Amino acid sequence: MTGNQQGSLWRRWDPHIHAPGTLLNDQFGGNGSIDDYLDAIEAASPSLEAVGVTDYLTTRCYEAVAAAKHDKGRLAGVALLFPNIELRLSIETKKSKGINLHLLVSPDDPRHLERLNHFLARLTFEYKKDKYTCAPADLARLGRAHDPSLPDDEAALRAGVNQFKVDFRQLRSEFEDSEWMRANSLVAVAGSSTDGTAGLQTDNTSFAAIRQEIEGFAHIIFSSNERQAAFWCGELGATKHDLETEYGGLKPCLHGSDAHCIADVGRPDLGRYTWIKGDPVFESLRQACLEPRSRVYIGPLPLELESPERTLASVKTSGAPWLLDSGMPLNPGLVAVIGARGSGKTALADLIAHAGGSKLPSNGNDSFLVRAKQFLSGVSVEVEWSNSDQSQSQVGKTPDDDPEVHYLSQKFVEHLCSAEGIDDELIEEIQKVVFEAHDPSARLEATNFNELLEERVGDTRRQRTYLTEQLDRISEDVLAERTRRAELPGKKKALEVLHSRLMTDKNNRDAIVKQGEKERAAYYERLQEEIDRRQRKMQNAAKRTQRLVHLAEQVQRYEADILPRLTNQLQSEYGSLALSEVDWAEFKLIFEGSPTDVIARHQKNNAEMINRLQTADPDAPATITSTADQLRNVALATLKDQFDKVSTEIGIDRQNAQKLKMLNTRISARQLEIEKAQRDIDLFEGWSERLKELVRERSEVYQQYFELVLAEEKILEELYQPLSAKLTDTGGSVGSLRLNVARKVDLQLWASRGEELIDLRKIGKFRGRGSLAQMARILLLSSWETGTAAEVVHAMSEFRKQYDQAIIEQANAESGTPEYQQWTLDVGRWLYSTDHISVTYNFEYEGQPLFQLSPGTRGIVLLLLYLALDVNDHRPLVIDQPEENLDPRSVFKELVYLFRNARARRQVIIVTHNANLVVNTDVDQVIVATCVRDKEGNPPKFNYHAGSLENAAIRTDVCEILEGGEAAFRERARRLRISHI
Repeated sequence: MTGNQQGSLWRRWDPHIHAPGTLLNDQFGGNGSIDDYLDAIEAASPSLEAVGVTDYLTTRCYEAVAAAKHDKGRLAGVALLFPNIELRLSIETKKSKGINLHLLVSPDDPRHLERLNHFLARLTFEYKKDKYTCAPADLARLGRAHDPSLPDDEAALRAGVNQFKVDFRQLRSEFEDSEWMRANSLVAVAGSSTDGTAGLQTDNTSFAAIRQEIEGFAHIIFSSNERQAAFWCGELGATKHDLETEYGGLKPCLHGSDAHCIADVGRPDLGRYTWIKGDPVFESLRQACLEPRSRVYIGPLPLELESPERTLASVKTSGAPWLLDSGMPLNPGLVAVIGARGSGKTALADLIAHAGGSKLPSNGNDSFLVRAKQFLSGVSVEVEWSNSDQSQSQVGKTPDDDPEVHYLSQKFVEHLCSAEGIDDELIEEIQKVVFEAHDPSARLEATNFNELLEERVGDTRRQRTYLTEQLDRISEDVLAERTRRAELPGKKKALEVLHSRLMTDKNNRDAIVKQGEKERAAYYERLQEEIDRRQRKMQNAAKRTQRLVHLAEQVQRYEADILPRLTNQLQSEYGSLALSEVDWAEFKLIFEGSPTDVIARHQKNNAEMINRLQTADPDAPATITSTADQLRNVALATLKDQFDKVSTEIGIDRQNAQKLKMLNTRISARQLEIEKAQRDIDLFEGWSERLKELVRERSEVYQQYFELVLAEEKILEELYQPLSAKLTDTGGSVGSLRLNVARKVDLQLWASRGEELIDLRKIGKFRGRGSLAQMARILLLSSWETGTAAEVVHAMSEFRKQYDQAIIEQANAESGTPEYQQWTLDVGRWLYSTDHISVTYNFEYEGQPLFQLSPGTRGIVLLLLYLALDVNDHRPLVIDQPEENLDPRSVFKELVYLFRNARARRQVIIVTHNANLVVNTDVDQVIVATCVRDKEGNPPKFNYHAGSLENAAIRTDVCEILEGGEAAFRERARRLRISHI
């Protein structure tokens, strides 16, 4: 096979160089100048690999240079030499110059000079009622007719060339009638304002139509003007569709040195060299007409990838002569691996990926390296990078955590695009791209998406958790208040019973006392009440003292453990802030005052109060005439002595004395019960206001929760903003991909929990499964999904107004039972639950959510991520059969665009059976895989050969191997009026 195995590479062309002997404006210096001319071309820097030798109306200069190359071995580095015939049209610019038009002719046909001169001879010029052809003899005859005084044939020829002007319409007609010219030549027109079509631009646009005809007829524009180049590529002032409609398609702008002297040979002004990506063959010029955006560049150096050092230059195997022992050079752009089934295409992809440290399919026979394991012992894969670095990987080696090659195997793509892969790996891949879309300075030192997400929404989610706990606590408090409301009448009735029983006990005690001892009995009762009062106070004080001891223990525990732990937790959570120990010391949590001093003071006060209750006034007497107030000043011991003394003085026998003691004890207990019951009633009677406050608080907390939900939505929108902006700004298929941050509501989860609390068999609004969900869908779903926090609270309020009573009527617990109390708690928790609502994001493609897309369309989205959006990943990307599950129209419409643009920033290697992914992407290198089966037990012999699309043998392989290959070539050429060879 001829040609370069590495495929299409940037090479310097000069399509427009005159040579010594050029028929007009020859400044080369006469005899001997041809060698100087050849020396100048050979010494050109950067080196010239393709040269168009130019002369006016004849092939004479081209023939002289071609003979020097063929006969004398000159221009060894120039692989392509072709004739450039410069014509001057009869149409003049506003500067009175004829429009220059060029015929660039392929030298591939051995008879190309004969055929070209035959075509030129068909062009005619009329002068003084005589017709002259564009042939050397007739041109000389024209010269003599114009100036009979010319001394020789050479002078006559030059004069004739200067006078011969080509009629544009005749040229176009003859060109279109000549099948050979259409198949073997390209038309270029000068774009300058001096002798090009820009010179037809006038204020009254009177030449606009003819200018459009000329430019529409041409395949190439000779111009180095950046604005013209952008225009003819559909990037400035006109779209691709405009150019195809009005001018027959996009057109490359080429620029040559247009040298008329030795000093200018290969030296265009300002270093505006023409670079064409392709082999140094004429077919590359045709490809440049088809793909001017990616195949042509004018400048000091050719276009390069953004990270050229990260491209693979070659791959080979050691220890497996049946595989890749001779190695395979790789193009830094877009590479397509083709071949029949079983020819070794995936084997090559696996080897490249393995050498780059990528993970390969590990299930069964998914990977060539797994299937051929028995033949690969001791085999290693070697790669050379474009910066001359080399790396070697033993087959079977564990993949790298950070591979240098990104591999999308066929099975990996199939899995990510299946229903099983949609919720995990595919989303994870999307998250990787989202993360990479952030400028490194905006990543908050996160190393992956989840870390960045936690940095941004962690606090918000923790607050939501806290509010959820608050809602749960409020539900418990609501239940407690409703329980108090239900129990209040019973409490009051029980208090009445206690009072009644206390009165009975007192009456029974009075009945025991002897007649005539009423005064002493009243004194006895006063003593008992004062003793009971003091003992209750002393008990309360003792209880308070014990609580103070417990509080002191808690303070000690907080100071020694809990507060330092909270500080440590803060320090651990926000350690990335890199605060110093001195800084963190400022965060030390301590009690503002001195709890120990407060507790000690209250303990002292308690002790003093107990002492006062016991001692009072040690000298104060207690007599039968002492009032209740006076008894308050008597020592407790004195009171007890008086009580014991009076109990014997009131004149009761031993049996009644025992009974009296029992009644006194019971009266004291009754009074304690009455006091406690009264405190409970006082507490219970405030249930209404407290319940209102709790309902208000619950609504506020519920609203706060959804305010945090909205805050998280905003944070997520900000998190995805870089990618969203890219989706908006990027055209083509990427524009069909949209990212939405939204609330995800699991209505069925919420409704099913509610149905567990409702007796669906009872007649009512919620009879039968599904009715609750339907009502919630009407009143709650919209606000849950898109409403503001206030709208969510309002919707819940309306739902409860309409359905609270219905829920109670269909309770699955009997009112008044402990189960019913639990039921009311569970209902409150359910109504205001939040775990069925989450903030999430969803990708849509052409208006359809990702999870609703077909596997094939998900494949498009996956490739959008890697080819169009993941712009920060410059690693080589290897994809095995990206067209899987896609119809041919989708491949052409979606994938071709993606691959064509992706190669500008990263090396892409695809294994494919699809002709569109080879031809219409204009791949830079085609690797053709073939396989020869050996006898049983031996591995097959894999063979790989490669080249560019401009290589005729490679085009033949594409047409023979890929279904529709021939049609793809012809259709692409037909659209742009370029012959398919």
